[in-house]
Amino acid sequence: MKYNLADFIRLKKNLKPNSETMILSGSMTPWIKTNEVINLSPCLREDLKPFDIIVFWSPESEILICHIYIEFRDGKIITKSLTRNVEDPPLDPQFLLGRVNRPRFTWLHKMILKFFY
Repeated sequence: MKYNLADFIRLKKNLKPNSETMILSGSMTPWIKTNEVINLSPCLREDLKPFDIIVFWSPESEILICHIYIEFRDGKIITKSLTRNVEDPPLDPQFLLGRVNRPRFTWLHKMILKFFY
């Protein structure tokens, strides 16, 4: 679903803890599959830890994207999908929607991801 900037701002303002949304692509396969419902909550950039799963708005494509948070570098959020081992374009923190609560990586998943990423 496409969201213009005004739609995204409204969505972010009204996001409640434990909100549900559906994943529309396979970029997080096999962990999160297409059409799977995830649970997310608002969060601040400062609350993120490497390998948290986040949802953000892409101004280029005007869609919500669910990817892995890697780090905060040069004032931007760095993310990756599970299916491609390349970083996404740096993201302005204002476009962060929230952190995924369910499903969530365990410490073992995060250790495995650190090895591959």
